[in-house]
Amino acid sequence: MSSAHSAPGEPRPIPVRRVIAFGLGVGMLASFSLMAAVALRASADARLPVVSITALFLLCIRPAFDSLAAWAGVARAAVVGALSILPIAPLLFVGALFAMTVPILSSHSRSEGAATAVAIFTPVAFLWVSCLGASFMAATVGDDRAWIDALIRGARRGALVLGSFLFAAAVVRGLRKPDPERYLALLPEIGVIPAASGDPIAILPPKGNGSLDETWVYDDRFANLVVRRACVSGSCRLSLRSVGSVAAPDAPQASSAVVSGRNPLSVRRDEKHDLWVLGEQMAFGGWDLQRLDIDVSTVADGLSPPLGWTLGAGIGLLIAGLSTVQRTRVARCAAAEPGVADAARIRSRLAELDSFALSAQLVTAAPLGAALFRGLVF
Repeated sequence: MSSAHSAPGEPRPIPVRRVIAFGLGVGMLASFSLMAAVALRASADARLPVVSITALFLLCIRPAFDSLAAWAGVARAAVVGALSILPIAPLLFVGALFAMTVPILSSHSRSEGAATAVAIFTPVAFLWVSCLGASFMAATVGDDRAWIDALIRGARRGALVLGSFLFAAAVVRGLRKPDPERYLALLPEIGVIPAASGDPIAILPPKGNGSLDETWVYDDRFANLVVRRACVSGSCRLSLRSVGSVAAPDAPQASSAVVSGRNPLSVRRDEKHDLWVLGEQMAFGGWDLQRLDIDVSTVADGLSPPLGWTLGAGIGLLIAGLSTVQRTRVARCAAAEPGVADAARIRSRLAELDSFALSAQLVTAAPLGAALFRGLVF
């Protein structure tokens, strides 16, 4: 790329400033897609998958990438525009990994520092990764070279195989196991802790720290579990112990949570992972029944990938499949009438369809790749 005049028959050099402007335009559109997906999730009642929505938004605005490439004077602008979506796939993979670090159920207060940092820096990462990726594509794949087209074609075939495998495996897993959104709701309920009322097992005098209220202690038994609530003015400190252990009414509660004594609490059980879930608000587990968070990694072998990720990958697979079918038709028409159509234009069209199928498949399958890495697919 220089400002010198090109020799006859050679492609006209592209000004560097136009390539930079093209990269920045693609980066801004990618960041806009991410922020639009976040806004859509914030405004919706359901917990929509940001990574999959971002991928689909990018595919929808692909014509804008083509237009930017054509404005910049990039050769084979449609090919470059389609491939400019591809560098976002690794960021979507990392984003899906981060999404799986958010607890399914948090029994403790958590710092929002990490989430805030991610919210601030992710659009910036999208901007610069997309900018650099698009500029690289403009500098490399714009040339009409047989080996570049063969590489894109082979990558498209591999992406279709990988995407089909991940989608099929995710569907099969989803038929057998819940996704993280439905995990708690599908745990079997073994009982309900009633509101704190009636006769307690003990009434403890005020603790002498300025409070004049007595502490009413209640014990409720479920299977081999005893739920203790020490209630003061309607607020109860809740803890669990096994039936075989004995605790005096005034014994300190090592691992406890504060709940309202006026509302009943459902008791759910995950036998496989030795977890007790109370009211979908807190969880206890382990031999000592400590209060804990339920993370995706804790129960990964009992989960399937989020439904939105699977649906997004399915849509990407459909788009890639349609592009592949269209490519086959174009290739057959060109073979049936050799010499009628411009050979360079046909090669560019085939490379464009290969590029779009490759990008569509990888950006939508990236979240399922992260789920496979975390053990939610196999």
